[in-house]
Amino acid sequence: MISPQQQYLSTQVLTATPGQLVIIVYDEAIKGLKMAKVALSRGQVPEVNRHLQKTQQAVDLLQSSLNYKAGDIAEKLGALYDFIRDHLVTANLKKDSRLVDEALSLLEGLREAWAEIVNRPRA
Repeated sequence: MISPQQQYLSTQVLTATPGQLVIIVYDEAIKGLKMAKVALSRGQVPEVNRHLQKTQQAVDLLQSSLNYKAGDIAEKLGALYDFIRDHLVTANLKKDSRLVDEALSLLEGLREAWAEIVNRPRA
C-alpha cells in the first residue's frame, strides 16, 4: 500500500515541469542527507548507509540528466556532482558528519539556484 507521502510525491512528479523535477531530486537528496545526519548522531550505522546511498542515487540522477552539449556549465556541474559523490562515499566509509555537512551545503546551494531559475518570471 502506498503511503500518503508517497502518493503526494508521485503526483508531484507526474505533474512537474523538467525544472521542477530537478528541484524534487535536490529535495530528496537534501532530505536523505539530513536523515543521515540524524542517524549518525544516534549511531545507527545501517540507516546512515541507507540514506547516504539514496542520496548518491539522487546525485547520479542529477548528473545523468545533464546535457553536455549545453557547454561549460554542464561540465562544471558534472565535476561538482563527482565531488559531492566522492564526499558521500567517503562520509559513508568513515561515518564522517563533516563530509555530510559539506555535501549538504553544496546541494542546498545548488537547489536554491535551480529554484531561482525555475521560479523566475518569463519575459
